[in-house]
Amino acid sequence: MSFHRVPSYDGLEHAARASRGSQGSLQAQGAIDPKDAKAAFYAVVLAAIISSVTAATLGYDVGVMADAIVFIGNDMQLNSGQTQIIVGSLNFIAAFGTLIAGSTADRFGRKPTVAVCCVMYVVGSVVMAIAPEFWTLLLGRIVTGLGVGVAFVVTPVYIAEITPSEARGQLATCFDISINVGILIGYVVGFGINSIDDASNGLKWRLMLGLGGVLPVFVISSLVLLPESPRWLMTRGRDSEAKTVLVEFLGSDVLATETIDDIRMVIEAESQDPLSWYDFLFPKEKYLRDILWLVIGVGFWQQATGSEAVLYYSSAFLENAGLVSTNSRLLGYIAIGLCKLIPEIIVMNYVDHAGRRPLLVLSSATVTLCIVALGLTFLFNWPSYVVVVLLCVYMWCFSSGMGPVTWLAASEFTPLRQRAKGMTTCSFVNRLVSGTVALSTLSTCDAMGYTGFFFFYGGISAIGTAFYYFYVPETKGRSLEQITLDFKLRAGEGDEAKANGSPVENPIMAKLADSHPTNDTPEHGGPLLGEKGARRRERAREGAPVAHARCELRETTSCCSLVAFLDVARGAVRYAAGSYGYHPFA
Repeated sequence: MSFHRVPSYDGLEHAARASRGSQGSLQAQGAIDPKDAKAAFYAVVLAAIISSVTAATLGYDVGVMADAIVFIGNDMQLNSGQTQIIVGSLNFIAAFGTLIAGSTADRFGRKPTVAVCCVMYVVGSVVMAIAPEFWTLLLGRIVTGLGVGVAFVVTPVYIAEITPSEARGQLATCFDISINVGILIGYVVGFGINSIDDASNGLKWRLMLGLGGVLPVFVISSLVLLPESPRWLMTRGRDSEAKTVLVEFLGSDVLATETIDDIRMVIEAESQDPLSWYDFLFPKEKYLRDILWLVIGVGFWQQATGSEAVLYYSSAFLENAGLVSTNSRLLGYIAIGLCKLIPEIIVMNYVDHAGRRPLLVLSSATVTLCIVALGLTFLFNWPSYVVVVLLCVYMWCFSSGMGPVTWLAASEFTPLRQRAKGMTTCSFVNRLVSGTVALSTLSTCDAMGYTGFFFFYGGISAIGTAFYYFYVPETKGRSLEQITLDFKLRAGEGDEAKANGSPVENPIMAKLADSHPTNDTPEHGGPLLGEKGARRRERAREGAPVAHARCELRETTSCCSLVAFLDVARGAVRYAAGSYGYHPFA
C-alpha cells in the first residue's frame, strides 16, 4: 500500500499571516472594503461549521450508545465481552482509518473526502439499524469507524487550510466542539426515543443508531456551499480556482495574489524536501525527538484517563450508583453532555489569551481529583446525585483544557516539515488508546470493581498531569517558527539556528518572512514580535537561550518513567507504520 503526501497548511497560514501584516494599512488606504472583510469572515466560519458537522457523528455515537447498548445487550443477549467489542470497535478501527485519510484527501481533494466520510457514516448507520445479529452489527461499527478515522484527519486539515492565522486558536476548536454537540444530541435523542412507551427495545436501539445517518446527509447536501481547499487546488495546478477561493476568504484580490505566490513557493519547497517515516520516527536531532514524544504524549494522555469510556458506559456507572430509573439516567446523561459542551465554547474564545500549557495542566489536575472522588463515592456508597455531579464536573474539567487544546498544541509543536506525519501519529495514537480503553472498561470493572476502576484511572491521570506540567511548553504568542527555535535551543542545538542566521527553519519560509517585513509587529503576530522580537533574534544568532520560562522543557527524574512508558507507544506506532505503509498528512 502506497501513501501520498497531503500538503500541509502552513504555507497558507504563514502567508496569510504575513499578508495580514499589511491588511490594516490596506484597509486604511481603502483597498479592502469593510463589507468584503465581513463577508470573508462569515464565509470562513460557515465552511468551518459545515465541515465540522462530520465530527458530530462521532459525538452522536458516543452519546446515543450510552443508552442504546443497554437495549442492544438485552435484545441480542450479548455478554460483557461482546458489549465491549461493539462499543470500543468504532474508535479502535478509527485509528487505522487515519492511515488512509492522507492518500484519499491528496488524490481526490478535501471536499470529496469529506463526502466519502459521510457516505461511510450513512452506510454504517443503515447496516447497524438493520443488523439481525452481533456480526452484522459489528460490520456496521467497522464501516462507521473507518469514516470517523478519515474525518479525524481531513476535517481539521480543511479547517486549517481555510482559516486565517489570527483565528487559528478559535476555529481549530470547532472540530472538538462539534463532537460535544453530537454527544449532547445523542443523549437527547436517546431520551426522546426511550420515552416512546409503545416501542420495543429492539425498535428503540435501531432508531437510535439509524438516526446517526441524518447528520452526514446534512453535510453531503451542504457541500455545495463549500469551496475546495485553495492549497489542494494549487497542488493540482488550478491556480485560478484557488485565487477565487482566497478572494472569498481573505476579502481582497491583493492579499489573494500575495498568498498565491507564497503558497507556490512553499509547495515547491515541500516537493524538493520529502520526509520519510523512518526519519520522522528516528530523528537524529534531539529537539525533534523531544517533539515526537510531545506529539505522542498529548494524543495518548487525552484518552488515557478514560473520558470517552465514561461517556460510553455512563449508563452502567449511574445504574450502579443507584439511578435505577431509565429517565433519571437519561437526564443525567444530558447534564453530563452540557457540562462537556459549554466549557469548549468558553475555551474557544479564551485559548489564545489563557495559553495552552496552563489549560492543559489545570484540566488534567482537576480531572484527576474528580476521578479519585468518583472512586471514593463508590467506595463509601455515597448518594447517586453525588456521582452525577462528579461526572458533570469531570467532563467540565476535561473540556476546559485537555479536550480542545490537545489538537491545537500538537499542531503547534511540530515544525512544518514534520507536521504532516506528526498530526497523523497524534490522531492514530489518540483513537487507538480511546478504542483500547473502551474495549476493556467492563472487564476492568469486573476485575477491580467500580471503585478500583476509578482509582486505577485516577493514578493514570496523575501521571498525565505530571507529563503536562514537566514536559509541555507554552506556545501562546509564539509564531510556529519561533516555537521550533525554542525546542532547538533547549536541546542544545542552537548552533544550527546560529548557522541559519534566522529563527525560520525552512529557507522558503525565510524568504516569505523577508518578503513581508511589515508583519513583524505585535499587532500582526509576525515571526518575532516588535522590539522584544528583535532582541530574541539577536540572541538566537548568538546561540543564546531564549528567555521564555514557560517554553522550557523541564528535565526531571519524574519524566524518566514517563519516557519509558511512551517508548512502548512509539514502538506500537513504528510497528503500525511498517505494517500499513508510510503516510504523510497535512
